[in-house]
Amino acid sequence: MIDALTVCFEVGNRYHYDRISELEYGEIYDLYEFQLVRGEGRYYNNVYTIIYMDGDNQVEFGQLKFNIGKMANPNNLHDNGSPKVWISLNNKSLYTNDQNYLGFIATKLGLEPHNITTLDLCLDTSFNVSRLLRQHIRNKFITTILNGTKVKDRNADRPEITYTFSGSLDKDKYLTVNVKQRNAMKDKTRGVTLTTYDKLAEIRNSSGKNYILDYYKEPLERLYRTEVHLNNAEIKEYLDSRGLFFNYYMIDEALLEEMFFYHLNSVIRFKDGRQDIRWEHLLGRVS
Repeated sequence: MIDALTVCFEVGNRYHYDRISELEYGEIYDLYEFQLVRGEGRYYNNVYTIIYMDGDNQVEFGQLKFNIGKMANPNNLHDNGSPKVWISLNNKSLYTNDQNYLGFIATKLGLEPHNITTLDLCLDTSFNVSRLLRQHIRNKFITTILNGTKVKDRNADRPEITYTFSGSLDKDKYLTVNVKQRNAMKDKTRGVTLTTYDKLAEIRNSSGKNYILDYYKEPLERLYRTEVHLNNAEIKEYLDSRGLFFNYYMIDEALLEEMFFYHLNSVIRFKDGRQDIRWEHLLGRVS
């Protein structure tokens, strides 16, 4: 399942691009099927909320943004001179059929997909993956393979692995485990990051993303998430090495699952004697 998605486009037809560039803050650009409302952004000089109507309700699909300005030497053009434009989907859009509008919206705006900037993939289970992962890491009779290398010195510090506890004043109730590639430790825009946590607790205590619970269409007593954050370099390398094509507008669930498990295993996996313990085993995909 996709939990976050940002796609980088190039401007094929400048008609709409030139007009929305001239909007002032708060102004609306109406394309009938949807609207763009200019707002403020942290890293981009041009940020627009994409809104469409679902009956009488306004739905925020995501954000369109371009013109990176708050960094040294921003690269806002593709090699062919076409401006770069990014669309980031709202998290809620990924748990409905709204994500299918991405192709329509991009085509209407004269945009052509170029690459995926960021992609978060996840899998939810009814059992506590954080606890299971920590048990494997702490088991002295199991070999941990961290970022492709067998860990031989168990007493050496492993800054790639962090444990975060939360709960009440009297009790640690929830464990979050983060495992990162070395180049992702200081910069989330590089490398792969793996996270396991109690999703149900997060929804109830902080995020308020009840639409995720609605997605499952039945009451849940337990919901634990395993998530992997990927950036453009990792996605491109994975696809190119396999000669695969990513359809930006028609999600291939089989491809996403293969990509998900490949990158989980590239960050951390285990070996018990001659037996490999991979994420497919840990998450119950294979026996």
